[in-house]
Amino acid sequence: MQINDEILHAFVYCQYKAFLNSKNQEGILSEYQILYNHLTQNQKDHFERTLTENKILICTNSAFENKSSKEGISLNVKFTNTNIDLILDGIEFANNSFIPIFITPFENITKFDKHFIILQSYCIKNEFSIHIDSCKVIYGKLQKQTKYKLSFSIKSIKKSIDDLKRIISDSVEPSLVLNNHCIVCEYRANCMEKAKAEDNLSLLDRATTKSIEKYKKKGIFTIQQLSYLYKPRRRKKQRAKREISHNIELQALAIRSEKILVQSLPDLLRQPIELFLDIEGNPDLESYYLIGLIVAKNRESERYSYWASKETDEIHIWQQFLSKIDEYPDSPIFHYGNYDLKAIETLGERYNAGITHILPRLINVSNSIFGKIYFPVYSNKLKDLGKYIGATWSSNNASGVQSLVWRHFWEDSQDEKFKQLLITYNLEDCRALKLLTDKLIQIQESVNTTI
Repeated sequence: MQINDEILHAFVYCQYKAFLNSKNQEGILSEYQILYNHLTQNQKDHFERTLTENKILICTNSAFENKSSKEGISLNVKFTNTNIDLILDGIEFANNSFIPIFITPFENITKFDKHFIILQSYCIKNEFSIHIDSCKVIYGKLQKQTKYKLSFSIKSIKKSIDDLKRIISDSVEPSLVLNNHCIVCEYRANCMEKAKAEDNLSLLDRATTKSIEKYKKKGIFTIQQLSYLYKPRRRKKQRAKREISHNIELQALAIRSEKILVQSLPDLLRQPIELFLDIEGNPDLESYYLIGLIVAKNRESERYSYWASKETDEIHIWQQFLSKIDEYPDSPIFHYGNYDLKAIETLGERYNAGITHILPRLINVSNSIFGKIYFPVYSNKLKDLGKYIGATWSSNNASGVQSLVWRHFWEDSQDEKFKQLLITYNLEDCRALKLLTDKLIQIQESVNTTI
């Protein structure tokens, strides 16, 4: 079977996805993937118009011929033989050199983009005996360009191609290993169903490929089996401060026993007024468009949403947020994970606003869970923990990735429903954070632990 772009692109993210793709397995494209395909095509069309205006476009949609009589760029160049069926986004012919071009709509070039263009170039180089020294990437709204050397001496590149050839030619399917790409993958539903049926170790968010292979060598293939490996250790008196780390064996035990297990108690203090924060933004642009805040006073809560319709509104929602939290100078500001902290640091620097008085008030609730509290769920993500303790989200597909899709739809259409979806999702995250904080303090105060 030929290596094509779909299989190669799948392989960059997941060997099992490449296998399913090679077997023509049908999946359901996520809204994110559909959006990515749309933005990529727009970027390619934009680049073609630019080349045409500058009169350096040679041709489009053609089969490769290793003979260009003039310098310029050809787009959508097809390379086909018995082994490969690949299409380069472009080729630049300059000074008797052959430079593959890869096009992405995003402002940042990911490691997956680089891996793809390297593997694609390697296949073409080998099959067509073409000298390829470097490649060029066109990226972002301004069609920025970067060029970097391609090294084919790395053994891992050849190993990757050998692995891919084995996947598409052998009848034995590779092991299923879930990863971060699953949330946008068209095979997500099928793979999740299969993983749960297998009690697959990769369901555990903190289980790495390396750790899974280590356990397999010991004959441990399921979460159920893994749960029996945990053995509590005596703490050495001379070690006053124990290094905190996540124990996936203890996580497996929590899942099997369906209990919350406590390695060490959280250290959270209840205050008369508490703030719960969640910020939405576009990581690719490092911009922020929505700040959600719940102000909890005893049993009453006030909700605030600061919305930026365009990038220039970002400073206004930042100022609104600062004004609101300054009303409660002695209140802690709870958040979950590092994203909100980074957002505050970025916005403080971007708009020259002193945040030294804010930083001590920030409390990352995830720090009270990591390596300390083990809920009977697969991950410590806010959605998983929140759903376990009773938090709900109005949209079944609510997630950080989906929020990017909704934001793009809103920017493209100005349809109020997408704005409301985002505001609702953001405040529901704030509410889940409050419920989780309440639960941790309840655990802290109960002191009835078995570990």
